Amino acid sequence: MNNRILVNLLTILTSFFYYFNFRNSFWNKMSINFKEKVKVNGYLVLDMQPIFQNHFKKYKNFFEFKTDGHWNDLAHLIIHKSLLNFFDRNNLLDAK
Repeated sequence: MNNRILVNLLTILTSFFYYFNFRNSFWNKMSINFKEKVKVNGYLVLDMQPIFQNHFKKYKNFFEFKTDGHWNDLAHLIIHKSLLNFFDRNNLLDAK
């Protein structure tokens, strides 16, 4: 099986997406359009925005360092777990 995979990182361009709901923002519209276009072209998409938003709602932890906008260890851990779950759900992990 030859799968085309794309992790939607457009939603992480601005970290305030995790903390607030900007449904009518340019970034959200761009992300929705992007996801629709790549799915039509046969890509599997992992959208991290709802994963980060749900985590923030529950735990109120920030995902970037206080000194800049780079991801902290928590963000990397969430992405790591999300990718493993995504690969497993889509039978993309080689069990050999």
